[in-house]
Amino acid sequence: MLYFDSKTMSHQNKQSKAIPRHSARLRAQTGYGTIPEDKTPNLPLGINDKTIVGEQSTGDDSTTGTTFHPFPKLPLELRLKIWRFNSPEPCVITQLEPLNGYKPLHTIVVSRPTPAVLHSCKESRNEFICGNNDPVNANRPRYRPFFEDGNSKKVFFSFEVDALHLMDCKVAEPLVRKELRHMVVGDDLPPTNTKLEDLLTATPIVNVDSDGDFEGPKFLKLPNFKKLQTLIIVCLSHLDDIQRLEALVEKHLELSKKRTPEFKAPRVVFKKLVSGASSAASISPRSAIM
Repeated sequence: MLYFDSKTMSHQNKQSKAIPRHSARLRAQTGYGTIPEDKTPNLPLGINDKTIVGEQSTGDDSTTGTTFHPFPKLPLELRLKIWRFNSPEPCVITQLEPLNGYKPLHTIVVSRPTPAVLHSCKESRNEFICGNNDPVNANRPRYRPFFEDGNSKKVFFSFEVDALHLMDCKVAEPLVRKELRHMVVGDDLPPTNTKLEDLLTATPIVNVDSDGDFEGPKFLKLPNFKKLQTLIIVCLSHLDDIQRLEALVEKHLELSKKRTPEFKAPRVVFKKLVSGASSAASISPRSAIM
């Protein structure tokens, strides 16, 4: 008969819990019973066309766009290019009221919504807003809170790209006479905030009396605009009167050149608006009349 005491039981438990040497050596060789090391390559998770649809980037250095950069952290040169891509489209600012008094302070114009880039942030404002005393930069548009509308609200205007529709070729601001590049003349008000590109291609803007009578004396004031490049004339008359109108404009420009020899005639663009018609008939732009 076998007898077991506490010492014998303790010794047997220790032996049963001990790991045989050959078993430990086998586990070390095969890896059985141990947690394997993570040998998965550490692949960067890039943001590209593949990861957008749920696929992981391969980690190839040639993959472009692997990192998303917030706009404020982009280089300054790149941010400025992005702002310039959002530059406001050139448009026509229309005079709303005739000038009254001996020395009017402001030319009252039709209100124009402030372009978004002019109140997006400080950086965009610095890119597009120009002070009244700053020089005009012809390389890119700069805007000034120059004119006033009927409610005394400032209207932004760019000498580089915008056009001004005047009633009688007179303005209150001396800087406008000095720096204006594009002018529209006529008696009818054009649509509010008309795009300049539309006017130069297919949309009429300026008006002449329905009987074909053209007001010539206003052209004698053109030499006051030292840098005028484009003069847009829209005719509200019959199509067969356009040649007579061209002759009248040429006559008045020649007279202006005789009175002011240093005057350089602008490029003249004629636009045709048939009276009572729902659509405008386009007339090809004509070169500057010399």
